[in-house]
Amino acid sequence: LLIKSGIGRSGFIFDNPEVGQGLSDKVMYPVATYFKPEFSATYSENSFASVVATKTITARNGASKTLLFEEISMGHPGSFVDLLRFERLGLSPSIRQSKLFDPVYAFSDFCTDTYLEKGSFNAACEALVGKITKHSCFQRINALIAFQASPSSRGSVTVDRRGRVVVSPNYLDTDDDKEAFGASVQTAYDIITSRTGPTGPDQPCRVSGVDCSESCPDLLGEFVDLLSIRKPYPNSQVFPKNAEPLVESFRDNFMAIAQGAAASILSPHHFVGTAAIGRVVDNELKVIGVDGLYVADASVMPSPPRVNTMPSTMMIGRMAGLMFD
Repeated sequence: LLIKSGIGRSGFIFDNPEVGQGLSDKVMYPVATYFKPEFSATYSENSFASVVATKTITARNGASKTLLFEEISMGHPGSFVDLLRFERLGLSPSIRQSKLFDPVYAFSDFCTDTYLEKGSFNAACEALVGKITKHSCFQRINALIAFQASPSSRGSVTVDRRGRVVVSPNYLDTDDDKEAFGASVQTAYDIITSRTGPTGPDQPCRVSGVDCSESCPDLLGEFVDLLSIRKPYPNSQVFPKNAEPLVESFRDNFMAIAQGAAASILSPHHFVGTAAIGRVVDNELKVIGVDGLYVADASVMPSPPRVNTMPSTMMIGRMAGLMFD
């Protein structure tokens, strides 16, 4: 908005090359598996995600990096949208970004919100999503999401000659971010495979006497077929296929693990930094060089908070409100 308003590099109102620079975002790498009956996942009706572990490593350049691990239990019907995210993880980037996937994801997101708000699905969601959430295999899915708290890589937001916004996050652009990412993948893999036992997640899933054959079915594939949308990818496991060979082949070589797993990263959309305090706005959120213009959102944070940006953004808005009250 600032750039399109003439505030930024070579802006016709105010020239500030820092506008849109310094974009920072975390990257996630979920490791999901089917738990055996003796490793039952636990969850409550209102909360099925929580940070369960932290780990601090020192990169080779001396940077201290904090790794966070969030657990999501899939037994809750409202977590169906997360299953889609994790299934999508194992696909190639071109397919993951396919627009064919968007209507499926949007509908599942709607059904998830409906369930969390009302405690039940409507008729359409029950017919399509409800069938899968009642599946014994679905109720055994558990995921551990690995991400680092404060990445050092920085990207940008610019506007091209046609006026289109171009977001370039530059994920894993620094060596210490790559090293921390590789360490997080290995740690998440070790945690979740140790919890599922020495035979690992690829063993048969048997729940309450139900034999799910050699592996749990492709639940997302069933959902897409129900919607009569051609499935644009081959069957994929929920457990990322590249995690096991990477960790087993390159154990403790975090740079190699990061290089192999980079194509499967996801974003939590914790974007900050493009109108950072001290570079674009002052400590009262006023845009430097422009009278009467203020910014009060996540973009003013120079670096991301350890977890979700929402509480910090709410407090920034609250502070701005008090200043003009």
